[in-house]
This record gives sequence, structure tokens and C-alpha cells, in this order.
Amino acid sequence: MNHLSTIQKIWLTGTVLSLSCSPVYAEKVTNRLEMNGKAYIGLQSNKVENFTRATNTTIVKSNTTGASVDRFYFQAKYHINDAWYGRITTDVNNEQPNNIGLKRNMNVFLKYAYVEGKFSDELQMRLGLSHTPWIDYEQHLWKHRYVAKVYSDYFKFDDSADYGIGLKGKAIDNMVEYWFTYTNGGGYGKPNASQSMDVNGRVTVHPIKGMDISGGFRSGYRGKKLLATVNPVKEDLNQFLISYGTDTCRMGSNFLTRKKKDNTGTIQTDSGYNVWGWAKLGKYGVFGRYDFLKSTPRVSTFSAKTVHYIAGVEYDAAKGMTFSIALDATRITNGQDKWIATALGDTSKSTKIGLYSQFKF
Repeated sequence: MNHLSTIQKIWLTGTVLSLSCSPVYAEKVTNRLEMNGKAYIGLQSNKVENFTRATNTTIVKSNTTGASVDRFYFQAKYHINDAWYGRITTDVNNEQPNNIGLKRNMNVFLKYAYVEGKFSDELQMRLGLSHTPWIDYEQHLWKHRYVAKVYSDYFKFDDSADYGIGLKGKAIDNMVEYWFTYTNGGGYGKPNASQSMDVNGRVTVHPIKGMDISGGFRSGYRGKKLLATVNPVKEDLNQFLISYGTDTCRMGSNFLTRKKKDNTGTIQTDSGYNVWGWAKLGKYGVFGRYDFLKSTPRVSTFSAKTVHYIAGVEYDAAKGMTFSIALDATRITNGQDKWIATALGDTSKSTKIGLYSQFKF
């Protein structure tokens, strides 16, 4: 199936779906209980090609077209009083191919389960399985998570949720906000304790309305420092973001560095940046993003370079229902793996185009 016919079928599907949608609103069950949800559902065509310089050949590794349910969250919040509330969020996710052998590809698991106490605007505490300081914050600015994860999440440098305790708050008339966590480090999929917990934090300044200047860090073993681990690897991640926008448009840029160390010293360094933006005019919008990453393992004399870009148009069919047609492409040079450069000149290219949707209630 070529991309032209795929686009035509995807556009027809999106038109039919948009015409069948009716407004959906958030549900407040009682004065204390709130329930809502969010789903990312789509139809995409994805082609992966690997080029080997030694033989000057290109092999199509995969070429697929199909529907997907990337995520379906269901959430409940219960407010005990003005100071304390609890939240639980379940997540439906396709776990293949990461867990090959499962009887069912789609599985339901916990994404968030925590209690929060608000002592003042300057100080709130969370305990349990909660957001990490950076990813959810950047997703709120990017606004197109249903199409692609944000930079640090896409490259798996950070986890969107983890088990632990956190402190956050706002000060100086909300000009400054902070969020620091002390977590197990393995992310929401690995609740196990280890010999060392991770620290994670973000500080954001709003010098003028609409502008965000943020610095973030993460340091730890990501839940992998155990008694049986002979040579544990520690990761240090630093991020910087600047963004400016209004309710109808926003632009932003990230800068990121990560260093992995074991007992012998630095084993890999990663550095990169991205630029992104979106704009809305009534029910219609456009968005785009460009990511660049350079990864240098100590055992290699060269670096793997990854370029990832996104471009799309979107349509708000109803309140809580958005559709997009988007192109999502990745090119990895000097290696066919995102983290380890395996051969100079080898290239892996992935091209995905299709229909994406976000449903909220």
C-alpha cells in the first residue's frame, strides 16, 4: 500500500469519525469525587528501512498499516477536604513488543496512585505513584502527546511517573514554581525498591506572562542498583527549556545532556536539542517539531546521530475530541540502535503517517 492511498483512507476515516462525535464533558460525580478519562486512538502506516554501507544495500525491515490504541486513561479523584485528596489513574497500553509472549497485547495497569496534601500555595506534598517533575509539565506546553511523546520521554531518558515522595509549590505570585521528587527510579512499570533512590527536580520561572524558563535534573540508578549488580550504572540528566506563547500559539526549545557512568568511569554521553511549535485558528491548527540527539558510547570512536521530526494539521471536531493527520519520521545515522552506534555509515529510517485522535471526558 503506498502512502497516497493510505492518506486517502485515513482522511476518509477521520471525516466519518468526526461527523459522528458529540460533545463530551468532564464528570463531577459529587462535590468530593471527580471522574474523567483520556484516550489516544489512531490509524497509521509505518515503514522501517535499514541501510548497510558495507554492502550498499537497503532492506525494508517492516511495512505495516493498522489501527492502534496508544493509551486509554481512566481517572478518579477524591477530595477529603480542602487540603487533602487522593487520585488513581489506570492505563490501557499495548505492551508488545517489549513483553513478547503475553497472552494479550493490551494490558491495564496503574499509571498514578497517590495522595496529596496542600499546606499552602508554596508547599504541597505527594506520596505514592505520581508524575515526575518534567514530562507532564512539558506535555502541557507541547499539547500534542497524542501524536508523540516529549523529547526526554521519546528517547527514554526519563519516566513519566514513579514511586516516591515529592514536594512542589509556587511563589512570588506564581512567578516561580518548583517540583522535587525522591523516587525508586524504575518508573511506573517497576515498583521494586533498590539500594539507591533517584532524585529528580524542576524549577520554572515566568518572567512575563506566557513565558516559561525551566531547568531540570535527574540523578540516580533508575532502580537498578541491587546487591547482585556488580557494576551499576548511574545516570545524570540535565535539561533546559524556554517557551513562549498564548492560548492560540506557542513555540519552545529544549536542550538536554545525559551522562551514564559505572565504576570504571563514563560509558556514554548524550546531548541534543529540539524546537517545536503549534498554532490554532478556531477549530483548526498546525504543529511541528524537530529533535536532534548525539550519542557517544565510550567503546566507539564515532557517535550515533538521531533526527526526529513531526508535522501535522489538526481539527477539533467537538469539545474533548481532536483529530490530526501527521507525519512522524526518524533517521538514525551511524548505527541501527538509538543508543549504541554499531557501524559507521549504517542508517535506520522510520516513516509513520496517519490519523491520530485525542478523546477527553
